[in-house]
Amino acid sequence: MDRRGWRPSAPVVILLLLFIFFAPVRRLPSRNGNSTEKSLEAERNWHSKIQNSTFSEAPEQVRQSMTLPEQVLSARNAIYKSSAGSGASHLNHTSVVIGDWKKVSYDSFGNVSPNVTWHRTLQSIINSEKGQFTANLYEFPAANSNDFSFIMNMENLNGTSVYQLAFYGDRLEKAHALLGATEVSPEFPGVDGIPWLFQDYADKPDLPFDGQEHFDVLKNKSLGRIDERIGQISRGGWSPLLYEEESVSCRAYFYGFNKNTGLSKEALAAIENEYYHPQGVSTVKMPDVLFSGLIYSPDCNVAFTISNYKGPRNFVFDAGLVRFASVYIIVIFCQIFLLLRQMRINSPSYVQRLSFITIAIQACLDAFIAIFFLSINAVIERGYLPFVSVAFLSLIPSVMFTMRYLALILRVQNSNSPPPPPLPRTQNNESAIEDTNEGDDNNTTNTEDTPPQAGLTQYERDQRDWSAVCLRFYFVILVVCIVSLYSAFWPVTYRFYFISTLLFTCYSFWVPQIIRNVKQGTSRSFSWVYIIGLSLSRMYLPTFIFLYSETTLKFTPKYTYALALGLWMSLQVLVLFAQDTLGARFFLPKKLFPSSSTYDYHPLIQAGDLEAFMHDANVCPICMQTIELVSSGSTLNPASRIVRRNYMLTPCHHLYHRQCLLQWMESRSICPVCRCHLPPV
Repeated sequence: MDRRGWRPSAPVVILLLLFIFFAPVRRLPSRNGNSTEKSLEAERNWHSKIQNSTFSEAPEQVRQSMTLPEQVLSARNAIYKSSAGSGASHLNHTSVVIGDWKKVSYDSFGNVSPNVTWHRTLQSIINSEKGQFTANLYEFPAANSNDFSFIMNMENLNGTSVYQLAFYGDRLEKAHALLGATEVSPEFPGVDGIPWLFQDYADKPDLPFDGQEHFDVLKNKSLGRIDERIGQISRGGWSPLLYEEESVSCRAYFYGFNKNTGLSKEALAAIENEYYHPQGVSTVKMPDVLFSGLIYSPDCNVAFTISNYKGPRNFVFDAGLVRFASVYIIVIFCQIFLLLRQMRINSPSYVQRLSFITIAIQACLDAFIAIFFLSINAVIERGYLPFVSVAFLSLIPSVMFTMRYLALILRVQNSNSPPPPPLPRTQNNESAIEDTNEGDDNNTTNTEDTPPQAGLTQYERDQRDWSAVCLRFYFVILVVCIVSLYSAFWPVTYRFYFISTLLFTCYSFWVPQIIRNVKQGTSRSFSWVYIIGLSLSRMYLPTFIFLYSETTLKFTPKYTYALALGLWMSLQVLVLFAQDTLGARFFLPKKLFPSSSTYDYHPLIQAGDLEAFMHDANVCPICMQTIELVSSGSTLNPASRIVRRNYMLTPCHHLYHRQCLLQWMESRSICPVCRCHLPPV
């Protein structure tokens, strides 16, 4: 197929249009058109109700949402009656956490309110009975009780569905409690109802604390939130109490219970101070954040507990990302060094043996890694600076060095390939001939074919092919970039399969070189320093993804995948080594390749055969030293095979030492004596 007829502009434009038209856009809830004055009036009336309420007499809207089933009450009480452990709790619980959730079963489970619509994803998750979750917990210092936000992603057991819940509320240090709720709506008090979360008297004896002890503090926090909303509405806005949502999803309350760390407050403060202000003081490792909790939705009438909730503190997590980025930057510089060392050997005879596709996959892999680290910021908020740095440095070998090496390989291999056939011969315009014949019958027009047009020059061929390579390269990068950005919002299982498929495909970059060795019958390709060094350095990223990305990409350790990728890389390197030792086609039957397809540089030559050659034929023309030949009568001796490997006979019947001719052919592929073209080794 003629690559001059390939036009990538159409698919690129179509792909961009599809991305623009079908990109997900968050739909905001519609407003009912009430004026700012009505919003302020609604907020002030709600503020008055909260202010005039007591612990035993909650507003009607709050009481309707606070009726918990007996099984839910038992699960909640069991959480707060559990032991908090020894020591003190964390000074701040901002962290990235993972854990498990389990459904709390009761008779009316799943009986949604009339005005509530089940979210299909949440319904399928709840039906799986249990699953995993990942969450980002943020705690903000405040007077009396700290504010917190809890952004939770629920998944079913196999990780194919994900649903996000966002809770906001207060942390009570003395009670080891985190009390939160989803946003306020016309029929749900949300965070404004937090003061009454322990209001039910029936379970009061079962709790280790009295909710009324913390009522005044929580009530003042709720009044403060209402005052903030009033201030925002007065500057232009709408009250959430007047929203008319198109479809109401499950609104819920959150009951959390934080565990102690086993360390004193002084020790925790010293560890945290050493992280923020390093002074070289020896400290113990900062303990993980440990939690348990209960989530109950009065709208959808569902409840589930969360357990095995743990994760590193925010500064520990950030330090881990910085360490990973620092090590990977060193790995990138090692790969650049290996590539520059490999590019020093740029003789045409050597470059001819290299696989263009192998280097192209390397360039694509570097670009994919840059896209991976840029798109991962949609999943990890605090990883922006280290991941952007790694993404930028990952593009250096691809843009600055690998593409130059690709251009060199393409130019050399094009120069050794046969030129394309000339353009087809064209005939004169028949209509013009007819017009001429009608005007003058005596004057005939020459109807012979015009001479064929000249083909493209070598420079034009190189420019055409390089343009096609660049267009296809950037088109593939564009497709992977769009899919990677979308994959950041996929369920964890689908995202893992996508990344794994991409890794196993790109980490097959030695396979094209193995195939090229078989086609050409050559065994010497890339240097072994480059092969081994690149194979080892490339394994750093997939090892991190498969084994240590539980708190970053939410992937549980996948030892099988890590081992399989390591074995696959080792197998490719082992085949290259076997080709270099046993021959490029050692694993294929000889009948697939005729004997004339490759030239044998090591025929059996005895001392008596030198009469067929010129004078002093057993003297190497390069080093001028005598060449050892097989002695007479020892052709069947196994030692003769070793002797044959020490010399090389060219097709023009010139004899050389093996090392001398191989060193010569690194720079040029012609005979040193007669300048005849030499086939590849």
